[in-house]
Amino acid sequence: MSSEKIKTVQDFSPVLSFIVIFFLMNLFGVDVATTFVISSLLAVLTFMIEVKLLKDDFQIRKENIKRLSFFSGLLSLMVLIIFFQGFLHWRKMIALNYRIALLFLLMLIFIIIMFRAMHVFAEIKEKSTKKKKR
Repeated sequence: MSSEKIKTVQDFSPVLSFIVIFFLMNLFGVDVATTFVISSLLAVLTFMIEVKLLKDDFQIRKENIKRLSFFSGLLSLMVLIIFFQGFLHWRKMIALNYRIALLFLLMLIFIIIMFRAMHVFAEIKEKSTKKKKR
């Protein structure tokens, strides 16, 4: 495996963590809403850790930090919305068809935002210079 492919796999670790956690929790028979809430929360936490590591290792311009912060905030807001959707699912407040449709719509929106955030992350990482070690 070349160095470039390893970099891309590392850059997309939040998406991969979401997929792995979602698969494992479904494998053990956990409720779909609970699975989606936990996997999206852990994927966002993975993204935030990646951003923190990027800020520690690279010199990043202020506007790029704002872009990364925007996506961190947007993904955090999506996790909050997903939790409220999970609450609707757990309390069975609306019909099953509507709950599942809302779940998959939110899942699609979350994945789109996550892929866009990871694209911006990789772009900023590529353009940034490494900090000098002391």
